Amino acid sequence: MSDLICRKAAIALAKDICVPTKDGVIYRHRCIDPGDIAELPSAKSKWEWIPVEKMLPKENLEVLVCNQEGNIEICCGWPSTEFPDEWIWCTSGWRFGDVIAWMPLPEPYVK
Repeated sequence: MSDLICRKAAIALAKDICVPTKDGVIYRHRCIDPGDIAELPSAKSKWEWIPVEKMLPKENLEVLVCNQEGNIEICCGWPSTEFPDEWIWCTSGWRFGDVIAWMPLPEPYVK
């Protein structure tokens, strides 16, 4: 998440590089108005569940998946050849059913 800047820090930065005047704001550099930043949606965490109805991961990519019972596994998935609207999710050779959401795996630990 080091490449993301929080909304509060972005607003503070925009205020720091803009010089207020009686008539409005004169910009030292071309920048975005702090009010515009406040209207932007917050940066999403990398660790949020993505519903399978909304988006599916790339085929055969290992991801965390959660099924209807709340069980979580590392799986990879691919489209079913039998049922066009269905995905097959497998973990260690076993089929994992009723997947409702997934998320990317975290980066490996680095000292």
